[in-house]
Amino acid sequence: MNISIVGIDLAKNVFQVCALSIDGAIAWNRKVPRTKLSGVLEELPKSTLIAMEACSSSNFWGRYLLERGFRVAVIPAQHVKPFAKHQKNDSNDALAICEAAMRPGIHRVAVKTLDQQDIKTLRTVRRRLVQQRTATGNQIRTIAGEYGVIFPIGGASFDRRTSGCTRGGAARPLARCTHSFAAPSNRQLTAPHDGGNSNRLLVENLARDRATPSFFSAGRRLTIAHVRWVRYFQTTADKKKQVAKSID
Repeated sequence: MNISIVGIDLAKNVFQVCALSIDGAIAWNRKVPRTKLSGVLEELPKSTLIAMEACSSSNFWGRYLLERGFRVAVIPAQHVKPFAKHQKNDSNDALAICEAAMRPGIHRVAVKTLDQQDIKTLRTVRRRLVQQRTATGNQIRTIAGEYGVIFPIGGASFDRRTSGCTRGGAARPLARCTHSFAAPSNRQLTAPHDGGNSNRLLVENLARDRATPSFFSAGRRLTIAHVRWVRYFQTTADKKKQVAKSID
């Protein structure tokens, strides 16, 4: 089989697979169900370059193919788009991925290891929790302001004040509605201030991975700066806890 490059338009159930021969001609471009994709790939020579866009599940398929001896190219979507011809559909997208993979100067994304993907997931989840914490805090401050209750600046002071309100320490009009934001306040605002499970897991995983040579391998851009930032955040949070306890 004289196949040199295969472009896969990733999906959940049905993949579009385009194969180019050694002379650059299209050998075939067809849809392949998820259940048959592994069988189609096993028929290809190990020297085949398999390209795909950097999107959801690209790291999984990248690891899958690397373990089986294939060459893998994960290309950012913004570099694939200029090669798309005519109307946008799965067939043209798969062909565009093949043509982008043929260009020597196109930037490629390194496939993440499982450990790196775990840490990225922790960072993503923690970012969502912080956003929810900020949104919930702003909403509570706005609602409380309509009742003439102003909370002090700072998360720790905010937690103590809202806890007092939910225990009945607020003015009577505000006390009627404090039950509606008691749970979100305690769950989303308190945990991130003491480091939270996400912070602890980040530090533990990063400390373990720093001892692994592959952590520093070329192309892995899991920044050491973030490790320092997480440790700084956790140290600052611990200091705030000690100050809060001394005030109490």
